[in-house]
Amino acid sequence: MSKFRVNWPQFLRWGLIGAVLFFLGRTLWQNWQTVASIRITTSGWGLLTIGLAISLLAHCLAGAIWTDILRMFQTQQSESTSITSPWGIKIYLTTNLAKYLPGNVWHFYGRFNACKQINIPAGNALLSILLEPLLMAVSGLVVVIAAIPFSQANVQSPALLAAQFLGLGAVLVGIHPKILNRVLRQVGGAKRKRLAIAPENIPQLQHYPIRALMGELGFVLLRGTGFVITWSSIHRLELHQLPIIYSSFAIAWLLGLVVPGLPGGIGLFEAVTIALLNNQLSTGELLAIVALYRVVNTLAETIGAGFAQLLPQSQRLN
Repeated sequence: MSKFRVNWPQFLRWGLIGAVLFFLGRTLWQNWQTVASIRITTSGWGLLTIGLAISLLAHCLAGAIWTDILRMFQTQQSESTSITSPWGIKIYLTTNLAKYLPGNVWHFYGRFNACKQINIPAGNALLSILLEPLLMAVSGLVVVIAAIPFSQANVQSPALLAAQFLGLGAVLVGIHPKILNRVLRQVGGAKRKRLAIAPENIPQLQHYPIRALMGELGFVLLRGTGFVITWSSIHRLELHQLPIIYSSFAIAWLLGLVVPGLPGGIGLFEAVTIALLNNQLSTGELLAIVALYRVVNTLAETIGAGFAQLLPQSQRLN
């Protein structure tokens, strides 16, 4: 008698997808009249255009940060040339849409292959591809931890402030090279073997990645600002709502980034955002905002991929 085996990763993946779809479908069914009644004014369309521009800027910045990480590892090699920012941004933007394909990894493979075509060491390419989303996730955590105390009524609570500083300290210490190099070795072990990269060809992070971290922090804040502006196109924004909106956005975006199985975090980001901000706005208006923001961000990525075709083909500085 054959034993019945459950493929737990696949089971959990489809379970998560089913739960997200059920939540969104049920929420839309209960609030479709409110969503249908929403009208965007002329000023609202203007705000959406600004949100689109800011989202596009955020993705260009992310491309520049990935390029900078590649350069950081190149300086550890005996290379006399440096990768140009236009080339890095071009590759990043043209591969970005591939994250919406099933598997949510094809944008990484596209960047790895682009590096391989211009003879960037495979170890450098792999490490840059692993480090970039990791620093993104850390930046998202920094935004969440920094914003949460200001989104609560008891802003002056000593315990809350102490927890905030301890949390920030733990996150920032966690990306010290002595710790981060071990994490990257563990995360990239299976991929390194699959790509036949010898352990000695994997560079080590020599310095604290403060520049890349600040860049990723700027990326998360720009993405959050795009969401805030999209919110303002539907409903008037109150100043006191900014901390809770930014922190909720960062949590939802972070979960969409790190939870596997949902390409581009589609569905999960929307569900978490609605759940976290349900006490700030009516559910129908929130549905319209998250749907609009998904359109704005995807359109920004699409425009970015088209804009990338205008960037120079040159890969290296002379």
